[in-house]
Amino acid sequence: MKNMIIPAVFVIFRREQKILVGRRLGVWGSGLLCFPGGHVEAGESFKMAAVREMKEEVGLDILAQSLIPFHIMSRRNEKGQERIDVYFAIDSWVGEPINNEPEKCSELLWVPVDDLPKDLVSILVDALSFSSQGIFYSENW
Repeated sequence: MKNMIIPAVFVIFRREQKILVGRRLGVWGSGLLCFPGGHVEAGESFKMAAVREMKEEVGLDILAQSLIPFHIMSRRNEKGQERIDVYFAIDSWVGEPINNEPEKCSELLWVPVDDLPKDLVSILVDALSFSSQGIFYSENW
């Protein structure tokens, strides 16, 4: 059987003990808060996808070398699809994030990293928890 893993990337913008999240709208996780991110396209590295997605979603030109590897998660989603999610953190960038995709995101929020909202997408909570324990790789099957 042919393996069809779907790659995705998420970026955790960190500022003053807060992280940036957006409320999903009409797409996977609709109504929940999520880090900016998206699918890795053919021919892209994970960092290249992160740079592209951050420009598309939050209007920021970030530098690939500013991305800090944070966590990798191998998982199966609710449809049974195999996924690999790569999380990067970033601590420095120029400009302020804006909601460039209002049809997919109803709002952007800075939330305290030590008091996460209850409506954060569960896999992101897992990635943050594992990373805080020094666990760089996890599986959710």
